[in-house]
Amino acid sequence: MGFAFVAATRHHAAMRWLRRILGFAAAVPTAAGLGCLASSHFVLLGLLDLNVRISWADRWAAYWHDLLGLGPLLGLVFGIALLVGLPIGALGIRLLPSFRGNRLCGYALAGALAVLAALLTLQAAFGTVPLAGARSWLGLAAQALAGAVGGAVFSVLSGYSSPSVSDSASSAASASGLPSSSSSTTS
Repeated sequence: MGFAFVAATRHHAAMRWLRRILGFAAAVPTAAGLGCLASSHFVLLGLLDLNVRISWADRWAAYWHDLLGLGPLLGLVFGIALLVGLPIGALGIRLLPSFRGNRLCGYALAGALAVLAALLTLQAAFGTVPLAGARSWLGLAAQALAGAVGGAVFSVLSGYSSPSVSDSASSAASASGLPSSSSSTTS
């Protein structure tokens, strides 16, 4: 019986890590893709403000070109940001009672702050944000929103979008002053 328990525990831990890896692997291209599209949109809006005529075919071509050209670099920057930011977000979710019940919002906030921190770090290093579509406050907010969507994707795909039954039981037990069943031991 002991071997079966250890094997099941190892399998559960391996599946949990696999869900995290797959969630991260989906979060990065989602955030980078949305970031590319947002950047392209703000650049095109700037051109339209200068009374430059841009056909819809040219707009779609610009979006596609930026996804292919800018996407991998933005994926690298956002990937590093999310690799640092999501574990910090997980720590914040564990420590802050307001986020324990809503992990989706916690990871979305972590993704937004990670992308924002990365872009502001690049701005401090280079004197300007290298991403042209993020040079306005609205453009920067759009990039943070892309990071938030990436964090939300991570939360949903890794199984962190809602509290688990054991978390709910331990929260209810701690609120009532009773020991939770998961933390109690028998002698």
